[in-house]
Amino acid sequence: MNFAKLRPAGVAFAALLMLGAANIADAKTFRLAINADASTLDPHAQNSQVNFAILLQAYEPLVGRDKDLKPVPVLATKWEAVEPKRWRFTLRPNVKFHDGATMNADDVVFSYKRALEKTSNVTIYIDSVADIAKVDDLTVDITTKYPDAVLPEKMSRIFIMSKAWSETNKVMAPQNVAAKEETFAARNMNGTGPFVLKSRDADTRTVMTRHAGYWG
Repeated sequence: MNFAKLRPAGVAFAALLMLGAANIADAKTFRLAINADASTLDPHAQNSQVNFAILLQAYEPLVGRDKDLKPVPVLATKWEAVEPKRWRFTLRPNVKFHDGATMNADDVVFSYKRALEKTSNVTIYIDSVADIAKVDDLTVDITTKYPDAVLPEKMSRIFIMSKAWSETNKVMAPQNVAAKEETFAARNMNGTGPFVLKSRDADTRTVMTRHAGYWG
């Protein structure tokens, strides 16, 4: 997948979807015109549709949306309101991050707490969340400030990051965009999604390749 800013045709991107496993002859090309490049690759730093267009290739939420905008399982296989202010999410087993690590509840808890940090710009989607806690390796509970019957429908923009990768690269909190902070997560990605970041030249070209270990 190759997102490139096209000149002189205006601001645009080209996406090369590498569907063939062995050689370029099997490749299919998809071209997408967008009015700007993603300003950051940090999944919690900005609430921007342009950013999400690229982030969604590499990062995934617990709950997504189908073509009718109804909630569907992604990294969570099921969820239920076990109490008026507590939701329980069962995680998909054997999901691999791009670096080969297996996703578990610690990553989910970390990601949601990161998305609630002061420098996050995606808190609007989880403003009802009071806390998130690990039940076991494949189960998490989210406690809300008040009964929130539509919480799963608002979670499609909260992407899951690797806690270990974030600790190693010192990106425990979202990039402070307002302060023009530069961080490792702003130019690098390690998600569970179908495409892996190969190279990034901001405002010019972003190249992604298939995630061989993708669960889907």
